[in-house]
Amino acid sequence: MKMSPKYAIFSLFLTFFFLGSFLSPAVAELAPENVAIIATQGDENSLKIARHYALTRKIPPQNVFLLRDKHGEWISREVWEDKLRPELKKWLQERPEIKCVVCCWSVPLKIGAVTMTSPQNEARRYLLDRARKENVLNANVLIGVLNAIGTKTGTGEAPSLAENVPLQQIAETMEKALQESQKRLLTLPEDRKKVEAQRIQYAFQRLCGLQGFANLLAQQEKLAPTEAMANDAKIRSTVLKVEIKALTQMLKALASLPETSPRDAEILLVLQRMGGVIGTLQWVDIQLTLMGKNESYASFDSELSAIYQEGYPLMQWIPNYMSFYAVTSELAPKEPGVAGEAGEAAASAAEAIKSVRGGGVEADDAVNEQEEEEEEAEAETEDVKPRFWRAPPPLKPVLMVARLEAPRVLDVIRLIDDSQKAEAQGLQGTVYLDARRSRPGGTPGMGSYEKADQSLHDLALRLKECTEMNVVLDEKGDLLKPEDCPTPAALYCGWYSLGDYKHACEWGQGSVGYHMASMEAESLKSGKLWCPRMLERGVAATLGPTFEPYLSAFPQPDEFFSLVLTGKFTMIECYYYTKPFNSWVMTYVGDPLYIPYKNNPQLEMDEIPETLQRFFIKK
Repeated sequence: MKMSPKYAIFSLFLTFFFLGSFLSPAVAELAPENVAIIATQGDENSLKIARHYALTRKIPPQNVFLLRDKHGEWISREVWEDKLRPELKKWLQERPEIKCVVCCWSVPLKIGAVTMTSPQNEARRYLLDRARKENVLNANVLIGVLNAIGTKTGTGEAPSLAENVPLQQIAETMEKALQESQKRLLTLPEDRKKVEAQRIQYAFQRLCGLQGFANLLAQQEKLAPTEAMANDAKIRSTVLKVEIKALTQMLKALASLPETSPRDAEILLVLQRMGGVIGTLQWVDIQLTLMGKNESYASFDSELSAIYQEGYPLMQWIPNYMSFYAVTSELAPKEPGVAGEAGEAAASAAEAIKSVRGGGVEADDAVNEQEEEEEEAEAETEDVKPRFWRAPPPLKPVLMVARLEAPRVLDVIRLIDDSQKAEAQGLQGTVYLDARRSRPGGTPGMGSYEKADQSLHDLALRLKECTEMNVVLDEKGDLLKPEDCPTPAALYCGWYSLGDYKHACEWGQGSVGYHMASMEAESLKSGKLWCPRMLERGVAATLGPTFEPYLSAFPQPDEFFSLVLTGKFTMIECYYYTKPFNSWVMTYVGDPLYIPYKNNPQLEMDEIPETLQRFFIKK
């Protein structure tokens, strides 16, 4: 399992902050008429599963879509874009009541990456390479300006930074030149000092942009020796923030567009003004890295979730606009392993860059206003327990997608039937949580190993404090063993055994679980991967990645299972409310209408994590 790529962040003065329908009631379940089935024409196994599920859950016959051609587990991006996507979209648009789709057996599992040798991508690479060369050249010139400050001749030697020099080296060279120029400035007579100070300001603003200059003014405001100087810095900073806000909105709009050279050219123009040479180079380097890795593949189900959205970036992910992360702006993926102020800078910049390429969060004033209104309403009725909890509408339309697939057809039929039986009587069994260590302290960044372990520990503590469930938390370095699991599992979450299922728990009827590791759903029919082996052994619902996901792609255990334990939501809603991304690699396998604790809820809504409580609208 990998964490999101870290990007080196620079400058003593530079800390960038590029800020980045279905109303689902908690009391009214997703209904059968809101569910569609996709099966493959001519594939008896696919049709058998589709018929069984439709009969079991009373799905209307008109809600069945048959793929005309048989496909393997993998299809090309071209087949998806040119054939399947248009057909499915047209069919779904004629049925606006459909909120969830179930893919049966031989419906493709994975979509391949885009072709990087296409003329469009070659044009992008040419533009980005040229932008890097030009900005390194500009860095040499501007650092030369700093080196000339306060010299007798008024000239200074420009560095000879090569075209492929790492960004960190450029930043270090700039910092050194800036510090030395400030030292020389202090030795100058007053008349020359003012002129040279203006030259420093010019070079710094070109190098670091309006955002860097605004951050510098904020520091000057704090350190100003007089109130008048502090006020002057504050006024100038305020004026800059108005323009920065407008530029940020432009970046957000551009980031939501597909990756093309015209889009990139517009982003570069905005970044030159907002982030200067350093900010532009940072973004260019990340784009070139993303193109080199070409993580434009996706699971079929996750790409299908974004079918109502047009013209979005394909590299890595886009936000799941139905999740509490997007709606409440909780998604702040900080890069782990970077301490102190530099770590905060790295976290902010990494989050910003994901936003600039379409993988960040939405931070809307409307959301803040909504939260303020809800807080006021809560204050007025704080002694009145809400009767209903509703999920807010997604920021953009999202189609929920589940999958009915396993190593054998009988495994799929069994999980459908087990889900029905467990739902009727209430899921029974032990909760097994397999952490790697004792609970990490602090506030780990999203996507970090520490965050995953912390979430497992938080779930265990929540269940021990709020329920009478039998909870087994393992915090040793190795995996759970059969002797650690004396009773059948109802719920399971743990990590980390890559592509090597280790059977420890007997899976109770209707059990739900997932293992956080890379590519455990690369195939659902074969191999030692966790998803197929868990389904074969008796699990009724699981989830996993079809390609390398990065840890931040998984629903956090405390959030996902807490919602499941309320008994108020279908499994597919629990999944979509807590998974951060769409157009990415995750897939959910199981009956989407299954509500494991419908008849024996274990948690009240005011006992789930506070981040989730803020997401739901109380009535």
